[in-house]
Order: sequence, then structure tokens, then C-alpha cells
Amino acid sequence: VGVELEVQIVDRASFELVPASELIFERVASPLIHKEFLRSMLEFVSNPHDDPDSAVDEIREIARKVVELGRGEGFLLSAGGTHPFAEPENVKITQDSRYRRLFEEFKEVLRNFLIYGLHIHIGFPEADTALNAYNMFVKYSPLLLALSASSPFFRGRNTGILSYRSKL
Repeated sequence: VGVELEVQIVDRASFELVPASELIFERVASPLIHKEFLRSMLEFVSNPHDDPDSAVDEIREIARKVVELGRGEGFLLSAGGTHPFAEPENVKITQDSRYRRLFEEFKEVLRNFLIYGLHIHIGFPEADTALNAYNMFVKYSPLLLALSASSPFFRGRNTGILSYRSKL
């Protein structure tokens, strides 16, 4: 089992996005913290684990260190599906050749890429087990999507959709 958790970095008072990822990388050095497209975003990535609890514990431990840094630096982490009111024109892109290249290719799409998610990777010992698990997942995926409805707002507007992230 592996876990990837994308989070927003927001100001403690205004909840505006804060481009603080570089500060976090400087102060909390860890291979479990990865860059993302926006400087106001980062991703926690666990190592592969034999059980979900230990993967979650690993993510929780590194996230606590970043949360503690945020207490002193004036930021919080948010794991919402979208940022509810950020203007895409105002966000700052991570200065990295890969992200600059992607932005040149997909400008308008990436300009609105204010989405964040939780990714869970599960390995299976054999193909038949993986196929059975996939078929079971498809059966229950509408329920899982309903449980993930955490993003009704985008650019300060109520979109009328409970999970606007999935539409973006």
C-alpha cells in the first residue's frame, strides 16, 4: 500500500494560498515531501507498506512536522478537493523545468489546476486478484466518489456540484 496526499498551503488568517513550498523543503528535508505544480502546494508520499495503517502513520508523522513549521510561519495545510476562492491568475508555479514545460503546453488547463487529492496505491500478488479487486471497486466507486465530495466551490462561486474537483 502506498499513499500520496496533495495539500494546499494557506495563510492562517485569510486562507489565501501561500507559495511556501520552498520554505518547507528548506526546513523539513524529507524524501516523503514532493514538489507539485504550484508553489502553494506539496505532496506527501509514503513508501510502500504491507498494511494501510503503517502507510498512514508515515504520512501523518511527516505532515505533523510541516504543520509545526506552519505554526511559526503563519500557514496551515488544507486537504480540500479544490481551493474555494483562489484566482488561478494569481498562483505561482514551481520553478522547475518540468513544470514550465507542462505549463507552456497546457496553459489554460494548468492555470485552473487548483485541485488536490488523495491517491491510494494497492499492489496485488497476482493478476486475477487485481482484476477481481478492480471489478469490485467499479461496483462501489459511485459511493466512494460521494464520500469524497469536498469541493463544491471554485473561484469563489458555488458550482452546484459537490465534487467540482472531479470535473476539473
